[in-house]
Amino acid sequence: MRRVMHLRTVVGTGGGPEKTILTTPRYLQDYEVSLVYIRPRDDEEFNIAERAAHCGASLIDIPESGGVDPRTFFRLRKEIAKFRPDVIHAHDYKTNFLALLCRPKSARLVTTVHGYVSRGGSLELYYKVDRFSLKRMDYIIAVSDDIQEQVMQMGIDANHVSVIDNAIDIVEFSRKSSVEEAKGQLGFRRDRFLIGAVGRLAVEKGFDLLISAVERLIESGLDIELAIIGEGDQREQLESQIAAS
Repeated sequence: MRRVMHLRTVVGTGGGPEKTILTTPRYLQDYEVSLVYIRPRDDEEFNIAERAAHCGASLIDIPESGGVDPRTFFRLRKEIAKFRPDVIHAHDYKTNFLALLCRPKSARLVTTVHGYVSRGGSLELYYKVDRFSLKRMDYIIAVSDDIQEQVMQMGIDANHVSVIDNAIDIVEFSRKSSVEEAKGQLGFRRDRFLIGAVGRLAVEKGFDLLISAVERLIESGLDIELAIIGEGDQREQLESQIAAS
C-alpha cells in the first residue's frame, strides 16, 4: 500500500486547506495517510487534533517553540523515517522547506500552493525561501489559475504544475433544510435575497469591494442583505465600513 504524508503549519484553527487535508484519508482508501501538523506550543486555539479525530483521521502533532525550533526538524525526520512515505505532500512555505531538508531518497515531493497573503517586511524572506523550495519539488498543485500563473512566473516548468480547484465535501455539507428555513434559523428575513460570504478577513479577500457593491445595489432599490462570516485583521476596518454605509 502506498503511503502519503501531509505536512502543514498552522496557527489557531487553521484555514481553507484544512477542509481538504483532514478529509483526505476518507477518500484515499488505497493509500495509508499520515497528517503532520506543526504549530506554536502555546497556541490555545489549536483544535486540529479534535477535528481530525472527528473526520476519522490520525494526526501527528508537533508543537514548537518559536518560528525556528531545531527540534521540529529532528522530530519530523523521525516521523518520516517511521512512516516511510512514498509521497510527502507539503502545504506551505515552511513545510516545503522542511520536506526538502528531511526528504528520504525514495520519496517524491509534492506541494499544494494554496495562495499568497500580503507582501512586505519579513514576508519577503518567506517568499524567497518558498521560491527556492518550489523549484526543487517533483510536482506542484495550484488551487486556481492565477496561482498557477504566479508559480509559472518563478520559472518553474509547466509540465510540473497543474490546477486542482478547491472542492467542497458534498457529503458533509449537504443541504438539510430549505433556504428559507435556514435563513430563519439564522435570524435573517426569509423573504429577502441574502448574499453570504465566508473567508479570512484579509485585504486580499476583497470584502471591502463586496460591501461597496452591495451598498450600491441597495441604493439602487434592491431589497438585499449581506452576511460576512470570518475572522482576521481587517475585521474592525470592515465593521467601520459597514457602519458608515
